[in-house]
Amino acid sequence: MTTEQLKKYSIPAVVVVFIALIIVFFGDKFNIFGSAEYSDVITEVNNAYEAGNYDKAIQKAEEASKEYASVSDTEKLALELKIANLYYNRGGTGDEDYSIDTQKKIALDSAVAPDIRTAAINNLASYYYEDRSPVTFNKIFSGEWASLAEGNDEKVALRKLSELSYSILPNIGALLRISYWYNGQLLDNAGSITAKQKSEYIVKIKKNLDEIEQIAIQQNAPKNWSKNSYASYLHRRAFSEATLAFITKDETYVKAFQESYNKIIELRDEELSRLGSTKITETIPYTYFYYAAFLNSIYGSKQEEKVKDLVENVVTVVNESKNELGTRGFLTFVKEEWSRPESKRDHNYNFFLELAEISPVFKELLIQNGWKI
Repeated sequence: MTTEQLKKYSIPAVVVVFIALIIVFFGDKFNIFGSAEYSDVITEVNNAYEAGNYDKAIQKAEEASKEYASVSDTEKLALELKIANLYYNRGGTGDEDYSIDTQKKIALDSAVAPDIRTAAINNLASYYYEDRSPVTFNKIFSGEWASLAEGNDEKVALRKLSELSYSILPNIGALLRISYWYNGQLLDNAGSITAKQKSEYIVKIKKNLDEIEQIAIQQNAPKNWSKNSYASYLHRRAFSEATLAFITKDETYVKAFQESYNKIIELRDEELSRLGSTKITETIPYTYFYYAAFLNSIYGSKQEEKVKDLVENVVTVVNESKNELGTRGFLTFVKEEWSRPESKRDHNYNFFLELAEISPVFKELLIQNGWKI
C-alpha cells in the first residue's frame, strides 16, 4: 500500500490500542500499554525475539511475568502468548507441547478478549504451516477441536480453524490462511473443479485481499508493525497474489507478488545490516522457494536463470545459517513433503520436483534431506 493510501484513513486512538494486539497474528510482536518501565522490558523481549535470540527473550519475558504482577489481565495474557511462542521457536524438548497447550487454553476460553483469542488461534495455525507436520496437526486438532478435523482433510481443518478465528474477530491472519484453502483448490484441482467454482474461488481470494488491505490500513501498517511482522504479512499475501497471477495471468498480480517477495528480501538484508541477525531469516528460504516456484510456473524457461538463482539462494541460506533454528522449519518442511502419503501430495511436492530439475544444487539439498530422486 502507498503512503498516500494510509493518509486517507484516520481512526480513533482507542481503536488503534484495541487492534494493536492483533499484530500477534504473526506470533512475533504485541503492544503493551502499561507502565513505561514494563513497556521497556517488553521492548527488550521483542528486540531479542526479532534478533532470533530466544533464550534471552524467554528469560526477560518470564522475569517480567513475575515482577510485574499488577499489570492488566490483557497484558498478562499477551505476555503468556509471547512466552509460548518463544518456547515454540526455541524448539527444545517439550517446548512444542507447552506452546500448543498454552495457546489452546487461551483460545478456548470465551472469557478472554477477542483479539487475544484470535491471536492464540492464529499462532496455532502458524505452528502447523511452518512444516505441515502431521504430529503438530494431531496435537492441535485434539480434544475440543477434534470435530474440526472430521473427514481426515488437513486443509479443510485448517481453513475451519481460521474461520473460527475470523468469526471471533475479523483479522488479517485468519483471512490470509482462509485464502490458503482457495489457493490450494486452484493450484491442485484445476482439472476437477468446475468453471463456476474456479470463478468463485478467484473472487473469494480477491475479496480477502481487499479486506486484508483495509485492516492493514486501520493498523497503520507497516509503520506500527515490526519488520518481521511486515515480512510475514508480505510472504503470506504474496502466495495469494502469485496464485492469482498464475491462474488468471493478470499482470496486476504478476507484478504484485514479485514486489512482495522482493520487499521481504530487502527487509531481511536491512535487518541483518542493522542487527547482525534477524528472525526474518526463518521466512527467507520459504520466500526464495515460492518466488522461484511461481516464476517457473508462470514463465517457464523464459525466466530460468532467475529461477535458478532464487532456488540456489535457498541452499545458500541453509548453508550459511549461523543458528540452525533459522532454517529448522524449512528443512522439516522439505522432509515432510517427501514423506507425505502420495494421496496428500500437492503443489508443494510438485514445486520441489520442478525446481530440482532446474538446479542440481537444490536437488542435492533435497537428497540430503531424504528425497529419493
